[in-house]
Parts: sequence; C-alpha cells; structure tokens
Amino acid sequence: MIIKAIIPAFNTSYRALISIHLYINIVENKLMTNCPQNKTKIDHISIEFKTEEQADFDYKKLVIIDYLKTVGIRLSNATPRYMNKFDSGFLLYSSFPEFEKKPKGSIKYFKNKIIKLELSGSQCTIIELHKSGFYRLFELSNKLVGVIRRLDICYDDFTGKYSVRRVEKDYSNKLYKPASGKTPLPDTKGKGANKTWYLGSFSSAKYLRVYPKYIEQKIAEHDSRYGKWFRHEVVLKNQGVIFIPNEAMLNPDEYFLGAYPKAHRKLIKNVQPRNCQREAANRVADSLFPKYRNMRKQYGRTASVLSKVLQDDELLFQGIKRGGIPERVKLPDIVDFDLVKISLTNLIRNDIEVRGSHNDL
Repeated sequence: MIIKAIIPAFNTSYRALISIHLYINIVENKLMTNCPQNKTKIDHISIEFKTEEQADFDYKKLVIIDYLKTVGIRLSNATPRYMNKFDSGFLLYSSFPEFEKKPKGSIKYFKNKIIKLELSGSQCTIIELHKSGFYRLFELSNKLVGVIRRLDICYDDFTGKYSVRRVEKDYSNKLYKPASGKTPLPDTKGKGANKTWYLGSFSSAKYLRVYPKYIEQKIAEHDSRYGKWFRHEVVLKNQGVIFIPNEAMLNPDEYFLGAYPKAHRKLIKNVQPRNCQREAANRVADSLFPKYRNMRKQYGRTASVLSKVLQDDELLFQGIKRGGIPERVKLPDIVDFDLVKISLTNLIRNDIEVRGSHNDL
C-alpha cells in the first residue's frame, strides 16, 4: 500500500523505481513516529532566513547545507536561472542521480543578509521518505527564525471522481466562494482531456490549479491511473496578505482544507481547516488592539467628558482623528482589511463586555 502511494509520483526509468525501493524501509519507520500522516503532500516550499552579521550568515548557511546533505540533497556549481534580487546562489540536485537527474530547487544569497532555500518536486518527496519527514526542516526553520514565503500543497485523486469537470461544477455551485470578498474568476488552459483549471492568479497570495496528472506524467493507457489521476494544487504565498506558519510543514492537510473549505471538505475529512488569510488578519488585529487599549487609558476619560458635552460621538471622532500613520503603527498594504475589521471588532467588543462585568465604565 505504501509502495503504491509513492510510485505514482515517479513515472521514470526502472533504475528510478529501484531507488524508491531503497527508501521503503525509511517510510515504514516513519509510520512508527509521531509525525502526522497527511492525505496531502508538500510539492514546493520556499523559506527565507535573515541574518544580522557575517558570523550569523555563515552559521545559518552551514546549518542549512548540513541539513540538505543529511536528506540526500547536494549543491551543484550551477547558478539558478532566476536570481531576482539575489546576487549569488546554487542549484540543488538529489545526491542520487538515478532518483532525479534534473535540478529541483536552489539556495540563494543576498549580500550576506538573506538566505533563501527553495525545494520542489522530487526533493520534497525525498524529505517525506525520511523517518522524520518535514519535522527536521520545521525545527531548523524555527531555530533559525525562517519565514515561509511559498508553500505548494497538493492532493492526488486516483479515482477520477474529482476531475476538472467536477471542479468546474463545484465552482458554479459556489463551493469556492470565500467567506469575504469577491470570488476569483477561473481560467483554463488546454482543451478536452488535457484541460487545466486555475483559480486566482499566480501572483496572488492564494492560487489553485487542477489538472490531469496522468497526462503530464504520460501514463500509458493500460495503466489503472490512466484517465483517473487528477492533481489539486494549492499555492500559498506570504506577501503580506497571509502568514504561513512553520507548523504548516507538519500539517499541510489543515491548510489545504482551509484554502477552500467547502470544496476541499469532499477531499479531506475529519480535519480542522486553517485559513492563512484569516490568521494573518488576526495577527494584524492583535497588534492594533494594544494601541486601542493605550488610547483608551490615556484619553478615555477626556473623550467621555467631551462626548457628554457634545452629545455627538461622530463629530467628536471626526475632530480628533488626524491624517497619516505613525511609525509604530505600520499596516501591511495588501492585508484583507475586511477580515482585520471583523477580528478587531470582536476584540474590542469582548473588552467592553469584560469591563462592563467589572463595572469599569
């Protein structure tokens, strides 16, 4: 059963299958650990580590490279094609050439201040095959104060029940409608059986694509997966709208479900959804709430007197507020303020109720 779950991800040569079998004992041991057994898997992860000085940069670089070696990933001498702001870097390969010959990831550096680690495809699978799964990377990211910038979580349907056609029907039935805001417009590429369905843009904080994996992997018609293997892939990006906690490495099911709860509840059951956008909004609301408390403590009684005299709270507020944003109260430009409003409103209402119960009026 374990072998069947792993082999579909690799439709390569016989030598590649032999390599997979070498790791089966590692997978069996994993079942004996406390690592969560997820129905989804991580297909890409990007983590940034900031450094304060040269010694800190050298230390973090050494720890990250050492981790990569222990999970069977090596640095090459080749430079990544897309460097963006980074001034140096190396492509990453599997230490086992027969397992995956193409580079699937990179490590990049920016002026000894930022280290960016990107892992995708088979490298994420190699990590999953180890006894600890993503737990060691989770610990490393916590220790080195890493920030997940991108996380791709995929679910593979081998029944053909949740095909592109089914997703289009679910969209029409508003199963992809968010809790707040407008529903993104879908897009498609390809025709017929080779159609890929997209929701959201690749530059957005949340993005979904559903496609026939059996066609991408060139599955033969006599194979039982032919016509039935469809991949649902959620891409989460930390650009200010959402915050992706390191915990998502250990529990990707919760974040896959939280991205589109109504639609994905059919795919994953008995899992509590986690919504990255809502969690990011809560973090912003939590940072604003102490400002509200301080303002009330310093000026609350004066405001109460003015309100009693004016008997017009709207006029009072319009007269008090000023333009601009103080340096100590920075707000993300692209956060979902509808969700922030809901969260902060609840915090303030709860505060008023608590003060009321203590006769602190």
